[in-house]
Amino acid sequence: LILWPALPCESAHTRAMNFGLPKVRKPRCSTQHVAYSAPDHSESAYAGLDGPVTIAVDGQEEVVQIDPRHGPVVYGLDGSKTFFELKDIGMKARKSPLQVPRKKWTDHTSSEKRVLVHMAAKKNHCMRALLEPDMMESAEQTLAQYEKQQKAMESEVSQLADRCKQEGTREPIRWTPIAFDTVLANHDKKSPGVFYGLEFPWTSQLLEQLGPSWLTAAFHRAGTLERSNRVTELKIEKQKVDAGNNAGKFLFSVKYARQRDGLHQKLFAKVPHAMTRETKQDRLSSSVLKQPMDFYEINTYRVAETLLPMQTPKFYYGDISNETSN
Repeated sequence: LILWPALPCESAHTRAMNFGLPKVRKPRCSTQHVAYSAPDHSESAYAGLDGPVTIAVDGQEEVVQIDPRHGPVVYGLDGSKTFFELKDIGMKARKSPLQVPRKKWTDHTSSEKRVLVHMAAKKNHCMRALLEPDMMESAEQTLAQYEKQQKAMESEVSQLADRCKQEGTREPIRWTPIAFDTVLANHDKKSPGVFYGLEFPWTSQLLEQLGPSWLTAAFHRAGTLERSNRVTELKIEKQKVDAGNNAGKFLFSVKYARQRDGLHQKLFAKVPHAMTRETKQDRLSSSVLKQPMDFYEINTYRVAETLLPMQTPKFYYGDISNETSN
């Protein structure tokens, strides 16, 4: 059993927007001879953008917030925020060979990102002339908000590092190889995990039965939830996750007694395949032929979550039984 935050769907955070502005509103900003400038014009500076970027438009500074996954943040006519993207270029009356395929922000080249950031800055600059002052953040407010988020992130990473360091002081935990007979005989039995010593669920039904009290105890044992807090609600999501063949997966949501930044409410669980006719071979393959793959995966999150040079899911709890293979 491994518990992570559930990633949001791309479509829930990105939507097509009308790039044209209304013809009758407040006086529009100039759309000709717009001068752009940035501290660093090199394409390489746009390769890994994350955070605010200052762009000069018509002699005024526009601070564009960049999301590392979705790109520049722009304002709508109602003051709401969305992510900037280009629509396909085509003729209305008939199909046109001139089309620009939609790409995710992470798929754009650095030069394309540079263009999109400047287009987003112009968009926000024009919106600033249309909207009331309190409907858009000033450059100072955007930078202050980013600074606050960075400090909160640094604090969270520091807490995660402390948790990993504490786990590293424990006696080494080892895996004893198991055979097919062990899985066949014990796959439906309860047994304490090798890492945290708790009996744990290996299906969505068992997790639902154990409920918030077990999840609270598990998070406390793993050091991922402060002792002064607890899980108050748990709901298994109906949406099925059937990708991959190394494990079963499901989504669930939780609520906490004290919600705070850094605590995810949408979580993802990775569990063994059920020993059914359809997935029996996958279960035996992952539990025996690929062992100790699952053991190593959980151990990596447990002791090295903040040390890896790439993005990984945030670890909430994970364990495995050497007696049952669950």
